[in-house]
Amino acid sequence: EHYQSVTEKEVADLCGLSYHYFSHLFRRAVGKSFSDYLTAIRISEAEKMLLSSEKSITDIAAETGFSTTSYFISRFRAEKGITPAKYRKRALGK
Repeated sequence: EHYQSVTEKEVADLCGLSYHYFSHLFRRAVGKSFSDYLTAIRISEAEKMLLSSEKSITDIAAETGFSTTSYFISRFRAEKGITPAKYRKRALGK
């Protein structure tokens, strides 16, 4: 629910676990690091926003918790193989 601003340390603390032990358990249970999992959630939410709004890429990056627009674009491209702007254009047929 709070994917925009949550940190791994905060989640570990909420679980009553050390950061390192939480990281180990999370990776074993989910199959990827907390950071990679969180990025995937943020990208998924960004995809929804790209298709359902006319918000700018910068606004979407900020609202989904990415520190900078350029970092958002690079992570989106790494996950989806396309930039957010091209993704929006293709999906909406523009």
